[in-house]
Amino acid sequence: MNLIDLRTLMMITLIICAVCTLLVTILWRQNKERFAGMHLWVISFVFQTLGVLLIILRGATFDWLSIVAANVSIALAAVLLNIGLEEF
Repeated sequence: MNLIDLRTLMMITLIICAVCTLLVTILWRQNKERFAGMHLWVISFVFQTLGVLLIILRGATFDWLSIVAANVSIALAAVLLNIGLEEF
């Protein structure tokens, strides 16, 4: 008994990441003079969204792109978010 498919879950994750990227970008544009480190948040969310998109494309693209690049992108997003929070 499967309540939700993994592809559906990943598509929901992609949509949530894209909306968060949009909202963080709007907040950064409004407050970039006031707060330091917010540009790293935007870059982090972009890498997170890219990583989720590459995971979704697994099987439709090269394995090195959908596995290695996706994992590197998500790990880089976590590092950049941490640095951005330290600067904030």
